[in-house]
Amino acid sequence: MLKPLALLCFTIMAATSGIAGDAISPGARTLAHLVGVEPGLYTVSQLQQLADAQRENNHSKVKFLLNNSIARGETISIRSVASAGQKSLARQAKVDVSRFSSSELTQLIVARQNGDDAMVQRLLNR
Repeated sequence: MLKPLALLCFTIMAATSGIAGDAISPGARTLAHLVGVEPGLYTVSQLQQLADAQRENNHSKVKFLLNNSIARGETISIRSVASAGQKSLARQAKVDVSRFSSSELTQLIVARQNGDDAMVQRLLNR
């Protein structure tokens, strides 16, 4: 009973802090130490999930969270996660798939079909 209450307190501290100007709130820092990870590598939500998995002795979930979470400051390539549909739209629009969302690709294609040069330029120059 004490652990969930402590986690709740730390979560509230993490959500309401930020006044000190430190990029990592005291609550997030404490929660990271409680779950045994370096502060700043995981979001508060990820830390909460990790704490829950540890409390439940769910070793596979702990392993998954530690190995598959995108840490703060880490980047992923949009090109690597583009769907087949996005790639097809990008080919049709004759642009690089990594520069546009599916919605933007669709807008670009429609703008070209409608002869809306202003919209085409706005999308291409964003």
